[in-house]
Amino acid sequence: MPAFIRALGLYPLSYLKYFYLQREMVAHSVEDSQMRGTRAEQTREIERHLFEIYKNPRLDTKPKELESRGGAYYSDTACSIISAIFNNKQEIHVVNTLNRGATPDLDENSVIETNAVIDRQGAHPLAYGRLPAKIRGLIQSVKAFEELTIEAAVTGDYSTALMALSVHPLIPSVDIAEKILDEYLAVNRPFLPQY
Repeated sequence: MPAFIRALGLYPLSYLKYFYLQREMVAHSVEDSQMRGTRAEQTREIERHLFEIYKNPRLDTKPKELESRGGAYYSDTACSIISAIFNNKQEIHVVNTLNRGATPDLDENSVIETNAVIDRQGAHPLAYGRLPAKIRGLIQSVKAFEELTIEAAVTGDYSTALMALSVHPLIPSVDIAEKILDEYLAVNRPFLPQY
């Protein structure tokens, strides 16, 4: 992995391991789910336990279990951003905001996670120009998946939903995309009247 990080010239966030180490992450997930259940099952158990803890009216500390749930320090980040807005601090934070010129490689109205100056008027993304070729394709593929997923959700169009899954970099084939979509629609039919 050190050679890859040197070649990339960037330090990838931990969730990017699912894109760059697909086979290894699938093997790890299968092994982990055989020992402890799927991630969804683990999360459901953590949340069940947290709700029991939250019943205590004298609770005055953040439960340790939140760290295993994910997003352990989001509350600190949220407070810092609220303070930057309220106090017009013009601090730089990583936020999800509209592209608005940060990069010409994505639509102006695309939501991106990027550095932005935060003040009373909100988030102002810092412009960084074209995305390097070594990351541009991955970012544009995931963004195409997001855009097609939104269109499919609004229109209820099966073909658009199939294309959304087919362009996602973690879906290995169109056949698997179709199986995932059919199973998803069958299980969630009551919640998807547009389909």
